[in-house]
Amino acid sequence: SNPKPMACVQATKAALAKLVQSNVIPPESVRSLAGFSVSGFGVGCYRMGMQQKEALVRALQGGVNVIDTSSTYLAGESESMIGEVLSGPFKQQRNEMVVVTKVGYLQGPLMAEAQLRHTQNRAWPEIVKFHPQAWHCIHPDFIRDQLAASRARLQGAPDIVLLHNPEFFFTAVLGHGSSSGPTPPTEADQNEFYKRLQLAFETLEEAADQGQLSSYGLSTNPDGCRWSCSGLDNIWETTHIERIMAAADAAARAKGRTEHKCKVIQVPCNLLEPESFVGALGVAGKTVFEKAKEHGLDVMTHRPINAIPPPDFHIGDWARRESFIKLRDLRPQPPALALIVSVCRDVLVNHGLPAFYKGGLTDIALHTALSAPVSVALSGARDEQYVDNMLDILSKGPLPEKITAEIFLKVQALMTKSDEF
Repeated sequence: SNPKPMACVQATKAALAKLVQSNVIPPESVRSLAGFSVSGFGVGCYRMGMQQKEALVRALQGGVNVIDTSSTYLAGESESMIGEVLSGPFKQQRNEMVVVTKVGYLQGPLMAEAQLRHTQNRAWPEIVKFHPQAWHCIHPDFIRDQLAASRARLQGAPDIVLLHNPEFFFTAVLGHGSSSGPTPPTEADQNEFYKRLQLAFETLEEAADQGQLSSYGLSTNPDGCRWSCSGLDNIWETTHIERIMAAADAAARAKGRTEHKCKVIQVPCNLLEPESFVGALGVAGKTVFEKAKEHGLDVMTHRPINAIPPPDFHIGDWARRESFIKLRDLRPQPPALALIVSVCRDVLVNHGLPAFYKGGLTDIALHTALSAPVSVALSGARDEQYVDNMLDILSKGPLPEKITAEIFLKVQALMTKSDEF
């Protein structure tokens, strides 16, 4: 079965050149992702199913050409919805669109399937049971099955396939701890993880040879991100870009080639979690973005609006750890969030950029996401308002990188000093 059509480098280039020519987006909003020309924003389809079809269409019509999903988003409905849009209204433009999907999680129906396979003696090997409602697997058999399922739902092959937080392997190791606390992963655990990663990469290299994807990578919280995949301090579950890329090199060699196709890393980045861009306070060394660039990885960021706050941050009157804070305009705005807005506005005004001065927190969060030095900033687009926000900022274009860094650093300093936080 021929899984084409997929994105074509020339087609993406021509499509974005046309958008720039007709003044829909400025040239600075055009980036490169794994060789394709892409819009600086991508649609993150985390909670987008059939009811969000119109919102996706609206975003694509407005000039966004990156769609990010996962085999487990809404139990596959997210991919099915994208498949309908790309084989329906956008059939002619499919080769201008870059579709990113992810593989690794087992939840809901997929978990039930894994349990059934187990009873039938055809279990997927090496399933990592890190949570009662969520498992993980990057074994070649599982990856091949999931790629086939994704292709069927998407009605064609994805362009980029990412392993979805494979470091849950370490979460499971930690979970096997005693009452006295978690068991830190040993060197043997680390070696086992990167061995599995290499075999997963070999499977993805084979899939690329068969035309099932153009390139691959991973969505992960590497060393340099503040929080881990499970929301803990990023100590035990951290991945290392150097070792990831060594695994990709080894995978390519095992397949008898000199160049691997591991091209993309997806990481969190937002105003409350700026570390991947500007580093952690008082920590020297290269940032995640710098390491990625050094190793030839293009960066996608997610969660521009849904931020995991610092430990003492609360926007209510109660002192409890909020798992996510939405960087959106609330009426009335909680003091901590109002403070962030005023700090950001001060930086813009000082640099003579009052054009963006009206923007509230949502605009600032999206604008700084677009302005970070990355290939694509993903943003949810569940309704028309979200889409129009994104398109409006895409048409304005990014802020200068220096100013963006200054905003991130000022907010970071504010959160460290202020009693509000």
